Amino acid sequence: YFEHDAASSGKLSLSLADVTGHAMAAAIPVVLFKGLLESHMELDLSLENLFAKLNQLLHRILNDRTFVCFTMAQLDAESRTLRLLNCGCPYPLHYRARDGQISELKSESYPLGIRLDTDYAPLDVSLEPGDRIIFHSDGVIEAKNWEDELFGDERLIATLNQGCKENLNAEALLDQVVNKVRAFTGEAPQGDDQTLVILAVD
Repeated sequence: YFEHDAASSGKLSLSLADVTGHAMAAAIPVVLFKGLLESHMELDLSLENLFAKLNQLLHRILNDRTFVCFTMAQLDAESRTLRLLNCGCPYPLHYRARDGQISELKSESYPLGIRLDTDYAPLDVSLEPGDRIIFHSDGVIEAKNWEDELFGDERLIATLNQGCKENLNAEALLDQVVNKVRAFTGEAPQGDDQTLVILAVD
């Protein structure tokens, strides 16, 4: 989460990142990427320029087997608009309170660090009171039980639909998803990180 200077932009940026690999193979790139992101957020770049700059740096620094899946949205709370860019993460989800439907926000590009000449085109989303925006890592939908079944997109969307229609706040909705995933997987070992970022619109 990054709170921008209200005098210049009045925006809040939300992000989620996932680095290839596990354990120490991922730990060092994670620390590197976090430092690059923190320093570049201070420059108050547009989303397109921020992603392009991070991609250039990571393409030069990382080896050819390591890359960063990254999604970020800039929220303008006054106008209730969201500008989104996604490169490699599962599509963020948008629950629309107006019609009770969940849709995928289909903005995508190559993950950071893969292709130097990647273009980044943002997606603009209008929000209304009661809406929810959900970022999630692939470890949520790819969580497996002992029968090797995936939790999957359908179960995730059904869980979110139920919680959103009950008007759960962001924290309670996140807890509901996590509990559903844990109930589904039981004692099966967790194969990947399970990360969620949820924005509730008042």
